[in-house]
Amino acid sequence: MVNGDTVPNIDTLKLLSKIFDVSANTFLGSPRKLICQCCGMPLDDDGQISREPDGDFNEDYCKWCYADGEFVYKSVKELTDFLVGHVSNESFPPEQARAYFNAHLPQLGHWKNREK
Repeated sequence: MVNGDTVPNIDTLKLLSKIFDVSANTFLGSPRKLICQCCGMPLDDDGQISREPDGDFNEDYCKWCYADGEFVYKSVKELTDFLVGHVSNESFPPEQARAYFNAHLPQLGHWKNREK
């Protein structure tokens, strides 16, 4: 780069992330908007991001969908049932919530990859 700044390679970035206990995204100034690729929840801070069993961040998932190296929900239906039960209310009735999740969850990376 012209000003002498450099960008660390991926291995260095992973090491720095581990040393400072922040996600690579946070370390780089949050250039990407992270979204859980299982449930669609925005991952606005490192406390919501899942971790691998070795403690490394997994920026693809929230800690509620992916914990201790395993996915919590085994099917889109199981996740949808959970979400409908927790997010539906008077202004977002269960049938509307179910239709929303049935349309959107299969578009996320985790569920797309399971269909292949």
